[in-house]
Amino acid sequence: MNKLLRYMAVCLTLIIIAGGFAACSKTTGNIEAGIKPIGTKDPERGVPEIGTKDTPIIKDMIRCIYYNDAEFMQSIRIANKQESYKGDIVGGIVPHHLLACDLIASFFKTVSNGNYDCVVVIGPNHKREGNQMLNTALESWSTPFGVLEPDDNLIKRITGIKTSESKTRLLEVEHSVSSIVPYIKYYLPDAKIVPVILHGNYGMKKSIELGHKIYSSISQKKALVIASVDFSHYLTPEKADKMDEITLRALKSWDINAISQMTNDNMDSPPSIMTFLTVMKDAGTDGLRLLGHDNSARIAKTYSDSTTSYFTAVFERNK
Repeated sequence: MNKLLRYMAVCLTLIIIAGGFAACSKTTGNIEAGIKPIGTKDPERGVPEIGTKDTPIIKDMIRCIYYNDAEFMQSIRIANKQESYKGDIVGGIVPHHLLACDLIASFFKTVSNGNYDCVVVIGPNHKREGNQMLNTALESWSTPFGVLEPDDNLIKRITGIKTSESKTRLLEVEHSVSSIVPYIKYYLPDAKIVPVILHGNYGMKKSIELGHKIYSSISQKKALVIASVDFSHYLTPEKADKMDEITLRALKSWDINAISQMTNDNMDSPPSIMTFLTVMKDAGTDGLRLLGHDNSARIAKTYSDSTTSYFTAVFERNK
């Protein structure tokens, strides 16, 4: 009887040990080389790590922390591509507020045949973080659709940045760039990125100088320049529409002086738009062609006293 009990105890112990090894191998299979199960949360940020079933999350890259798979896939399913161009699209205006993801997807679908070498993204530094009025990052971006590489040489030429001054985490949390990176990689898979974010007090003179520098740096490249800007903020839909009319007139007439005096009633980043328009003028484009216009209240189908408005537009140059 004692022998039987001892035998059963040994068997039970072996079963427990085997189960432990199996559980261990399952866990390490997920976390090996920094890979986490899809949808797990980073305990420091409380947001999902981004990867795909076949592509591991690579550490020391910039993450797309605002990416939502269901919303992204829905937006690309219903995206509209506008045709009948007069020439090559060399620039465009696009929102970064992901409530307007349908507009964002439609913009990038419209430019998706451009075969661009690089995409220069100019947007606001919403929180004005960092010691510099202009910030960028030299690291690659980890997206659900693969790695989006930076154009290091072009970034350094435009911004004069040193490697030690790269603001990886600032760019990661700044949604004017981070929100649209997955769309860039999805629709323009071979392009590299040049991200530039500007403080709100980056003045007209500096914005124009930066625009000239961007154009001179990209003139020999097949480049797409994007102003990632949301427009009227914190107004009713009716007031926002009126401000958008004023803003659109200034955009169509290249009125940089008027734009320099605009506030959140018009847009969230006059410096980004002034820089962008300078590049478009230097590039010899025909001016703004409006693709879309909407307001957060209309998209959400609910009335609000505090809305955000959006434009999408392209700038073309005759072939």
